[in-house]
Amino acid sequence: MNKTAILILAAVLILTAIPLRAETYKYTDDRGGLHFVDDLGSVPKKYRKSARTMDDLPALSVMDAQPTVPARPRPSAPVRATAPRENSANSVEVYVTSWCGYCKKALRYLNEKGVSYAVYDIEKDQDANRRHKELGGRGVPLIKIGANKVRGFDPEEIDRYLRQ
Repeated sequence: MNKTAILILAAVLILTAIPLRAETYKYTDDRGGLHFVDDLGSVPKKYRKSARTMDDLPALSVMDAQPTVPARPRPSAPVRATAPRENSANSVEVYVTSWCGYCKKALRYLNEKGVSYAVYDIEKDQDANRRHKELGGRGVPLIKIGANKVRGFDPEEIDRYLRQ
């Protein structure tokens, strides 16, 4: 091999060894909309203090995601946790899919808080899918607490709405 080929090969190896990643920021707007951007400058000024990097969020792992509800709930029949709700004036509905790691984390969190809830799998229950869309759901989990909606797994938002 000539020197040029060796230098090119070395440069390629060095460059591929450098981890390339951009920061991703998450923030929630006044209407409860969850937003993800790759530049803090893209976050409106009034939300910058509450913006968090994705590094602040727990890592997803199929290995640690033990289901907290039966894998196949009956169509239109909510699966309810047995613990009492923190605030009985707020009914809690959780729209999930079976493969969603953040859904499992949200359900585990509600269980740990002793919150009663109804869970609906939007892929296995057509009525739940329709209600999810009517609520403006574009992803999962979608957590309805009283009249409020939490899009995604956001413990701070969940706690805020449970206290109302």
